[in-house]
Amino acid sequence: MTARIRTDAKQLATTFQRFWTAEGLTVSPSTTDFGEKRGILYSATADEAGAASAAYQVSNTTVAIRVLSPCAAGSLDDYEE
Repeated sequence: MTARIRTDAKQLATTFQRFWTAEGLTVSPSTTDFGEKRGILYSATADEAGAASAAYQVSNTTVAIRVLSPCAAGSLDDYEE
């Protein structure tokens, strides 16, 4: 899905970082400067041992977010309907 919006990429990346840190995840941010034409890419991974993990990439033209959550222990066959 694509949507065109104007946003402050640095501020959005900072918001993700603060939220995930507040949720107890360890956040490892980075920035990559692709020059005047393509701008700066803000990215990070966030994880907690044995729990959920997440990642983002934010620029002036793109926002990509990935969230992974561990599955419940056992199998679906262990539960009755």
